[in-house]
Amino acid sequence: MITRLKNWFSKLPDKKKYLELITAFLTIPVLLTVLLTNVSRIKETTTPQTKTESPATSPTNEIIIREITKIVEPTSESTNACIPEIGIVSIARPKDGEIITQNPFSIDIEYKNSQYCPVVWSYRINGSNWSVFTDKSIDIYNLESGQKKLEVKVRSTISKEEKILSRDFIYDTPSNNIPTPTTIPTVTLTPSPSDFLTPSIT
Repeated sequence: MITRLKNWFSKLPDKKKYLELITAFLTIPVLLTVLLTNVSRIKETTTPQTKTESPATSPTNEIIIREITKIVEPTSESTNACIPEIGIVSIARPKDGEIITQNPFSIDIEYKNSQYCPVVWSYRINGSNWSVFTDKSIDIYNLESGQKKLEVKVRSTISKEEKILSRDFIYDTPSNNIPTPTTIPTVTLTPSPSDFLTPSIT
């Protein structure tokens, strides 16, 4: 092929030789471009492209969890906390060894400790069952006469600490105190001998 080109080129006129040579060199890049384009098209037709379809994603609901921090404002009870113990407590009435004659009569508990937590109390007399707890004075009705032993159980409402107080007294029912009427002495009149004298008639 090269020999044929040499023979063809030698037969051309002088000016035409140079013109044809330049044209030949300029057409080489065009031919290469066309060749590469055809080759790429042939490959595309022979190898089918696998189209990868991305799966359709359904819309998802996004759940957002927010933690709300509760702000606890300090109260007067928390700032001025009481002492969770039993303060000074005593039985104000009845006194030890006192004779009670009222019906009803009151059992008074004295507890004046503002720094300590509140307390409640229950009572029993002569080992009977304990009463319900309260923070009020206790009224006793229709108690039988005799020697009595009073027990008071004091309990803290916060710490549940307990303390037992005791007191001995005597109860005398009001019926036993009704005064008996005093006897009024009777005056007896005895007649004198002069009362039996007959008057003289003159």
